[in-house]
Formats: sequence, structure tokens, C-alpha cells
Amino acid sequence: MMSFIFKQSKSSNKSNIVVTAFALLVLLLSAYPLTAQKAKHETRYFPSKSYWQPMMLDPITAQTNGSLNAYWEDGKQKDIVWAIFAFGFQRPLIAWKYESGKVLELGMEVASFTQFEFKWVNGVSQRNILNTDFKVGMPLVYHTKKWNYRLRIFHVSSHWGDDYMIRNHIYHYIPNAVNYEQMDITASYTKGFYRFYGGVGFVIRPETIRKRWDFEAGFFITKELGIRKNLALIGGMDIKAYQQNNFNPGFNSAVGIRLANREKHPFKLLLQYYHGNLPFGIYEARHVQWLGLGIYMNPW
Repeated sequence: MMSFIFKQSKSSNKSNIVVTAFALLVLLLSAYPLTAQKAKHETRYFPSKSYWQPMMLDPITAQTNGSLNAYWEDGKQKDIVWAIFAFGFQRPLIAWKYESGKVLELGMEVASFTQFEFKWVNGVSQRNILNTDFKVGMPLVYHTKKWNYRLRIFHVSSHWGDDYMIRNHIYHYIPNAVNYEQMDITASYTKGFYRFYGGVGFVIRPETIRKRWDFEAGFFITKELGIRKNLALIGGMDIKAYQQNNFNPGFNSAVGIRLANREKHPFKLLLQYYHGNLPFGIYEARHVQWLGLGIYMNPW
């Protein structure tokens, strides 16, 4: 009887995490505009520009990109071409802009991240879809001068490809820790052509098999060239550590160029290198590396 009561209490406490997280977001959404009513402000619906620029070297940022890579697993190079494709976007839905220049912005983000392998088997070319992760989130952004702060709730779920399951004879359930909801808070500081950011996240799904915490930090450089600013040198590094992987950091670094002005849907070409735990799929405990060429776009 006592065991039953304890289990009920434990489940109730975890459920309260979700309720508290969503209540906090709703409170911020409702309280901020009301408390600032005395200040003159402008409300914009579906603004064309977000004050939060994507952290493009985070492997699971909602954006659109593709890359072809050499791939290593546990220190051994695989005889494959590893292809990563992401299709996604983040858009502001409503923004409150005040005379002081401060802005509060509510948005949404949606993305899918798919990995393929290209290889030859007995003289026959194979193109196998390995895995797809889906992500949907709601970010709340606060902008002031050189600082941006983002409070976000998002869901991520991971799904093997049919090719992978059939070729590896997987016909049974395997526990999947990459199926969770998370709240995180991230601060970003931009000065000149440098941007620095850092944040912490906490898994809010009750009764999850996933460990709760993760941390992220990074920097990005955008050095515009010429008067028209249609060309820029870009590069940086993202570092991410999950409690799920004993906080073993994953490093994603890149250097390249940006074509077109940042206001005109820029096209970015990057040489990139990743080292750490696999950031996609349920085999995230694997230690991997990849080196390749990536293309990043923002068609919206």
C-alpha cells in the first residue's frame, strides 16, 4: 500500500514539472505585455525577421541544410558516404516592440533531420535511409541591444528508416531515449562580427527514460567583405553536452563563406568537422566523427 502511494506521489511530482513549465511560459506571454502597457509599443503579427538568428552549427537547429561527409565510428572510418539533410525553419508569429528598443517575440520552429548512407555492396550501389528525427518547438525571445534571450519548449522524436530496419532485421521494440519534451533557456551576445551564446536545457516529460540535463555553448563569426556586404567569411564552433551521454561534449566546427546579404536569404557553403556522440537517432551513445562539405539555406 505504501509502495503504491509512493509511486503515485512520484508520478504526480513529475507531472507537476510539465504543468509548471507550461505555466511559466504562459505567465511570461501574458504578463510582459500587460506590465509594459504604460510604455508605447507596437504589436506586429507574422514579422518577416526574427531577432533570434539560428545557431547554425547546432546539429539539431531548425534550419535547411545538406552535407556529404566521410564518416568514422569508434575511430574507424566507414566505407560509406554519409549524407545529412535537414528541412526546417523558425518563424516569429507575434512581436511586441517598445520605444526603448526592447522586443518580446513569440515564434515557432519545425524541422526534420534525416541521415542516409551511400555505399557499394557486392558491386551494387545502395542508398539507404538510416534515421529521421522530428522537432517542433515554441521559442519566446527577448531582445535588448546586443543581448538576446530565448526561452523555449520543444519536442524531439527519432524514427529509424525502413531501409535500415529491413537490412538489419529489426522487428522488435528497442527503448528510445530520443523521444522527449524539453525546456531550455539560452543567452546570445553579438558585438561586431562576433556572436557568443550559451544555455541549459531540462527534459520535462514525466516518467522519461532520458536523463534530464544538457548544456550548450558556442561562438560564430560573420566578417562581411566589401561595401555591398554580399560576401562574408563565416565560421565557428558549437559545443553540446548531454547528461544522457555522461556529459561527453560534441564539437561541431566549420569555416566557409556566405553569399548574398543576410537580409536576402543567404546561401552558405561550409567545410565542417564533427567529433562527439552521434547527435541523431537512438544510437547516440556511439562516438562518431564526420568531415565534409555542407550547404545551408534559409528559403523563407
